[in-house]
Amino acid sequence: MASIQTYGLGMGSSIVIFSLIMRSIFSPFIVLGQVTAKKNLLLTPEMNIYKEEIMAANKAGNKEKIMQLNKYMKELRHKYKIKNVYHLVPLLQIGPIIYFFWTLQELAYHVDVYPAMLTDGFLWFQNLSEPDPYFILPVLSAVSTFITIHKSPNSGQASGPAGVYMRYMKYIVFLGIPITSTFPAAIVLNWFIMSFFQLSLNSIFLTDRGLKLLGLPTYLPGSILERHNNAVKAPVIKPKVLQHKPKLPKNN
Repeated sequence: MASIQTYGLGMGSSIVIFSLIMRSIFSPFIVLGQVTAKKNLLLTPEMNIYKEEIMAANKAGNKEKIMQLNKYMKELRHKYKIKNVYHLVPLLQIGPIIYFFWTLQELAYHVDVYPAMLTDGFLWFQNLSEPDPYFILPVLSAVSTFITIHKSPNSGQASGPAGVYMRYMKYIVFLGIPITSTFPAAIVLNWFIMSFFQLSLNSIFLTDRGLKLLGLPTYLPGSILERHNNAVKAPVIKPKVLQHKPKLPKNN
């Protein structure tokens, strides 16, 4: 971070730049996980059918059918090149994120060594070692994280009790505002930048142009959702009813 400051940038700008660089480095892994999540979401009807059949076979004690259904599910994922292990790839960024958090904490609590933390902030939070006096950064960070979770392809996959939990988990970020309001502005600034970057990345999956860029179709070929969509869009051809006027006899 000190090397960036040698180019005339302040501590606040350095935090923003490092946050963006970190997210940019791991963005391919994040996109890979999101693509997998999106494909799984498009196969939800098929997977729900298999899960219901597996539950029925489990109640009946039919282990052979359970193995067969699991094989079908595996073949279906293989057909659309879905590997659930890709969900774990974004976890690679956890280590660097924690390390950067500790670094910012060290900077904020040792202003005698890093005096730039006292003056190199932005706008209303010039002092990066103290909490945001107007609570704007914690609120922005919470709102950005909420929208990120809400718009994530992963948010619509879970069903049952897990689905209910995921539906309400996104609101927990607002309960954390009183806690993050006590953190140094440098740390919350880092969280907001990374959350906003993630939100921008997720927006790619919300447009047809973004899906096309990633090689993702609107519906997976041959899937239930595609067949249903085609059936809905199919034009209804009404038969033509020809009205023939009876010929009246000519009066001589």
